[in-house]
Amino acid sequence: LLRIKESNQLQWRSTELSRHGESAGTLKARLFLSHGPSTPSRTFVQFQAADVTFSGLDVALNSRDYRLSLLRKRIVSGKYVCEPEVR
Repeated sequence: LLRIKESNQLQWRSTELSRHGESAGTLKARLFLSHGPSTPSRTFVQFQAADVTFSGLDVALNSRDYRLSLLRKRIVSGKYVCEPEVR
């Protein structure tokens, strides 16, 4: 877990995503205030992965105080080039 104070961000780096491991998993986060009171604000969550496949990915928020009002899923692919063999 890495906290970036200037931009109010929390970042996780998962370095061990295996293609041959379990077929299901969970990433959980629980946040607590170090001092308060505070005012509620928007929270932006983004998942990114390189060279792995996410199949059946879903996001849930388990809270009585907050609700998930918008969920956007986006698939981004790279550009793949195949050059012919020169003989």
